[in-house]
Amino acid sequence: MKISVIIVSYNVKDFICQCIRSVYRSDLKDEDYEIIVIDNDSHDNTINNLENEFPNVKIIKNEINEGFSKAVNKGYQISKGDYICILNPDVIIQNDTLSKLLKKTTKDSNIGAIGPKIINTDGTVQHSCKRSFPTPINSIFRLLKLDKIFPKNKIFGKYNLTYLDVDKEHAVDVLSGAFMFIPKKIFKLVDGFDQRFFMFGEDIDLCHKIKDLGYKIIYTPDSEIIHYKGESVKNAPYDMINVFYSAMDLYYQKYSKKYKYWKFISSFVKIGLFFRKSFSLFKMLLSNLITLFVDFFFIFISFTASIFIWYSYQYYEIVDFTKVINHLLLILNFMLSWLISSKVMNLYHKGSFSVTRLFLTTILTFFISSTSTYFIAFFAYSRGVLLLSTINTFLFLVFWRIVAKYLFLNKIIYFKSISTFTERRALFIGADENTINIGNKISSYPETNINVIGYTDTSNPSFNDKFLGKIDYLKDIVMKNKITEIIIREDYINKYEIFNIIKKVKGLNLLFKVIPKGNNIILSKGEIENISGIELMSYEIPFLERSNIMIKRFFDVIFSSLLILLTLPLHIILYLIYGYQKENMWTTEKKYINLRFLNVTNKYLKFIPLLIYIFNGKISFVGSKLTSMNDINPNHILKPGLLSLNHTKRFKHNNTQVLETYYIKNQSLIFDIEIILQSLFKV
Repeated sequence: MKISVIIVSYNVKDFICQCIRSVYRSDLKDEDYEIIVIDNDSHDNTINNLENEFPNVKIIKNEINEGFSKAVNKGYQISKGDYICILNPDVIIQNDTLSKLLKKTTKDSNIGAIGPKIINTDGTVQHSCKRSFPTPINSIFRLLKLDKIFPKNKIFGKYNLTYLDVDKEHAVDVLSGAFMFIPKKIFKLVDGFDQRFFMFGEDIDLCHKIKDLGYKIIYTPDSEIIHYKGESVKNAPYDMINVFYSAMDLYYQKYSKKYKYWKFISSFVKIGLFFRKSFSLFKMLLSNLITLFVDFFFIFISFTASIFIWYSYQYYEIVDFTKVINHLLLILNFMLSWLISSKVMNLYHKGSFSVTRLFLTTILTFFISSTSTYFIAFFAYSRGVLLLSTINTFLFLVFWRIVAKYLFLNKIIYFKSISTFTERRALFIGADENTINIGNKISSYPETNINVIGYTDTSNPSFNDKFLGKIDYLKDIVMKNKITEIIIREDYINKYEIFNIIKKVKGLNLLFKVIPKGNNIILSKGEIENISGIELMSYEIPFLERSNIMIKRFFDVIFSSLLILLTLPLHIILYLIYGYQKENMWTTEKKYINLRFLNVTNKYLKFIPLLIYIFNGKISFVGSKLTSMNDINPNHILKPGLLSLNHTKRFKHNNTQVLETYYIKNQSLIFDIEIILQSLFKV
């Protein structure tokens, strides 16, 4: 046996199946490799899926989540191969990945570990596949994102070695734990992974031990793999920030002789950690603030109604509103207890619209609230009011959630969190025979609750009775048929056209699903749903989110205004020079700047007149490549920009559409600022 492929899994049933399929497509003979899966107590039916589809895979079932390091070591102990390939479950390898790395390692006995080029799902290189050892100063530069702004700088870019050519082979310090190819004898010599590392840092430590023995760590671009970064840990039931910090703290303590100043820096890191955790908590609370406020509103209504019902029943008289005031402390106590209970039941994390979680939260709130009042001796209240209020609270909260679902179904409001509880009315893009067969297969799968309403295409098919109209009328089709999600085949329509389709129905609060091309290529990172062998990936575009659009426009207006004020004298001079020379600065309508002016020699001067067009929204600071103001298409998904990815060295590409697609999928204010800085400094 030549190679033992070791995979650690935790609640990644769809990803790990995809990963193993890619290994089975390897050009190696079946007898040349084995696959060992160590499952860390998954509860998403991973084991059953593996046993049914891959009976030859060796499976170790842990009763608890023992962490990555310990799990890999268990796999190593039963491995039979001469080489170990440590593989994340959210990775897809090429057919020749294992054979190429085996060949290289066999030829050079001084190789202690080797790793391929790792590609993100958007086609970019994952820089963590080649790293240096994380000194505190390198880590600070990375934290400040200086490695992204100055990737070719050997000081700022040392953490991920961004200054190295990703298309050339290099000796490096650290490989990514997502894929490591190691001779078994070397793994034995270093005594495997240090099991004190639960997750994170174990790959750095292993590479450190290998280099200390005098062996090389090699990064090679001869083979490429795809990594859905973060999918293998996103369902983990622990605080990732704390786990990561603990791992780094352990690493620096272990090599304290090399990092003597870590104790000093550690105090600052802990302060940063506190603020980071606080910010994460605030973001989580903010995202659920509307639901929480609605719940609090109905809790108050429940108490008010209960007080009037209870006292009017007891005394047979009209109850004064002062009774409510007198019970204000009880109401506040109940709300505080509700916050505690909802946290325990995780109500506002993923289960805001779960009746079961709501019921358990209500019961727990009642017990906490009723118990806590015993500690307030002076406070007397009616137990009947509390009991009746609790019952009314549950009924009111269930009621408004039912109403919300109805409004969601009728496209009046949108709550992403409840989409899975309602009928999924799907529309397919494409009306060819293959698409219809896929649609029929999905419709026949009862567990998903997907109802394929119909199909749309660029032309009218003659054989499809569910054809709802041409794509040109997509918005009307969606609204008329109450569509909740759109399904797109990636092999039927190109990436850029997908963006234009999404733009047609922008604002209708739809979910988008993409069926990836082939079995192993997925367009963009997202949730994967496997329906009877058909993989549906959720498709989200930050560029089209309302908040991002508003932030981008705000940035354009504010900074263009400042720059116009600062360069006002130049604007006046340029107008006096060019303003009446139509052929140089203005078109015959005197509305748009002609390209001739854009060809002036000074790279800054030529952009000054364009600031006014950023201010009025015709163009943006960052967008698609600006060719001519006359060619601006208001229906185009991406505005032309004063700067674009074409102006940066890092993102140079011959195909402008590829760059635009990448920008649309990754747009953010930080990314815009990064492009501006890289364009100015030519880094």
